[in-house]
Amino acid sequence: MALIIIGIWTGLMYATPYMVEEGSLLGLDGWVGVKDHEEIWEELPPIVSTMYSAGDSQCHQKQNRSLILNGNQMPFCARDVAIYTFMCIGLAISVFPRMPHYDRINNLKAWWLLVALVPIGIDGVGQLLGYWESTNLMRFITGGLCGLIVGIALGFMLREMGGMVQEFRTERRMYKMAEEADRESQGKDP
Repeated sequence: MALIIIGIWTGLMYATPYMVEEGSLLGLDGWVGVKDHEEIWEELPPIVSTMYSAGDSQCHQKQNRSLILNGNQMPFCARDVAIYTFMCIGLAISVFPRMPHYDRINNLKAWWLLVALVPIGIDGVGQLLGYWESTNLMRFITGGLCGLIVGIALGFMLREMGGMVQEFRTERRMYKMAEEADRESQGKDP
């Protein structure tokens, strides 16, 4: 289910620039956590409005840090697009246990997750502090690595939780059956 939800979300990020007139959504620079362009989103079709409004509140949407499709900025910056795209790929890898090397991927240690976050941390913090201006290619690569590993980890966590829920349901069913059997045996005793 998580794969479907994130897959739809990611697909909409790529599709929405094509759902409006070519070149109509550019120069959306803003601040993270602030809705900078609400008046623009009100004029758009609902799906497009939802995606760009989400990007507006969760991303800076700086044009020079965004990918352009159909002459329009995507709703999120290049790094965020890569994170979501590769999170889908990572989730897909972890959801399908018959994939080659599934067991080896499943045995990745938690520290690999941290190691995969180092490049995005270095690139993002270095850029934030003004040491360099990262390129969209570098943003996409570091975001992609982060998204892939997070997607794999998320997928395995969801699989584990699913197993725990199934185990809980089985134990609960067995407990209820034991209670019923106990009640029946108490009712038959003289």
